[in-house]
Amino acid sequence: MFCDVTRHRECVRRESSPMKNCFQKNCCTSALLTAVALMVAGLCVACTSEKDRVYAEAKRCAGLLTRSDDCSAAADRTAKSPAQPKATGPEKPGENKSSTGDAEQSRVYIDATESMRGFVSSPNSSFSRLIESLSYAMPGTRLFKYGINGRAGKAGTKKPDAFARQINFSQELRKSSFYDLGFNQDELLFDFLAAEEHPARSVLITDGVYSSPQSELESQVVVAINKWIENGHFFGILGFSSPFGGKIYSENSRGWVETNGVTNRPFYAFVFSPNEAGFRELKEKLARDFTDMVSWEFPPEAASCSLDPMLRQGLERKDLPPSNLFYLFMYGSVVFDAADLAQFDYELRCLPARNYPVSEFGFLASVKSFTWDGTTFRKSQTQPRDNSITEEGVAGPLASPSQAATPVPSATQTVAALSNFKLRFPRKFDAAYTLFRVSFQVSSKSLQSSIRERNTEDDSLPEEAGKTFRFYEFMSALSTAHLKNSGAVRLPLPVFLALTNK
Repeated sequence: MFCDVTRHRECVRRESSPMKNCFQKNCCTSALLTAVALMVAGLCVACTSEKDRVYAEAKRCAGLLTRSDDCSAAADRTAKSPAQPKATGPEKPGENKSSTGDAEQSRVYIDATESMRGFVSSPNSSFSRLIESLSYAMPGTRLFKYGINGRAGKAGTKKPDAFARQINFSQELRKSSFYDLGFNQDELLFDFLAAEEHPARSVLITDGVYSSPQSELESQVVVAINKWIENGHFFGILGFSSPFGGKIYSENSRGWVETNGVTNRPFYAFVFSPNEAGFRELKEKLARDFTDMVSWEFPPEAASCSLDPMLRQGLERKDLPPSNLFYLFMYGSVVFDAADLAQFDYELRCLPARNYPVSEFGFLASVKSFTWDGTTFRKSQTQPRDNSITEEGVAGPLASPSQAATPVPSATQTVAALSNFKLRFPRKFDAAYTLFRVSFQVSSKSLQSSIRERNTEDDSLPEEAGKTFRFYEFMSALSTAHLKNSGAVRLPLPVFLALTNK
């Protein structure tokens, strides 16, 4: 109840009772205290209301900035905005229709170029045994002699009969006379497989040597394989070794090199499977006969990453997954140091897929800033400098996986890669609040040592005949292309920081 001063004076004139006069005095005192309390409360409510309003707008912007680079345009519209579509998580690999396929409809392509002839110099070589094992491991499979006659020139067509013809499993495959073709154009075969409406499980037996320069290799062979993976399919390379006799064709010298025989020369099975199950089945069957077989695998999802933002003093509000498709933190101005920088620590951990060829990942943090204009956050004209972002620690395995061959179905050890980021954000003196968006990218830094051990840069040297020419470059180019695919890395959700500048 408020005390009316005019009524009080009139009341005092009419009422001379001391008790009533005291009552009116108490009434006025109470009213004064109430008025002061309401003024203080009003100031607090105004302050809290502004922070709530800014945070609500930051949350709205965060939702939009996960899909675009601007949130101010929507705030400028006076008309009612249409309802936003319901946010959904990324599509899981293997859920799209293109991932399905009949793994029982299988094909085997044997590289029948002259460079493969030395693998059948020994009557019971691993190479000959693998071809025989494939007939049992893939019952009903169709076999193709693969390659192009040197006299015919380049195929120039994507029709499969231009570079492969169907044959039967027979003893002819163990004879050197079978391997009489001039060269192959693997990009034609790989493009053909990737373009099929109903893909089949296909295996190419090859020495893995390519005659194209690396620039062409990246743009043709690697692109063709990556197209298969982008379609949601599974690609894997099984590595073998076998005695080899006779001459070896050198890509460096563009001629044949005499050898006294090679105890172990690498060769490979490139497996294009519509799904992971088809690859696993074949790998498990072959592992019973080839205990030294190694495997490098390229699933649609290469790695899964998680983020651990370290909280610090000054946190006022926050929103976290899974309720939102982002992290959002609001901090007061106490987070800024004497240099007007606010430092936040983040721990990024990535777990690669089983038998993925990358041994060390590279991590990159990207930061964008948005300035508060009293209504919404608008993209800042000046963005944070690169040197405001630092990375500490090594973005590599926490422990080295064993390089020893592991018999299937036992899984090769997978080790998480860890990186600690220290990100520094500048105080903006021309705005009361700044919203920062932090996103992360993953790339390949180095490959498994087993890949480098098989690699040679000079195949004209007879002592290098037990290695594959530029195998490391090929695997590096394929891994780099693969990690750039949409959905190849399950990245952590973006982080948003709303910082109070004043």
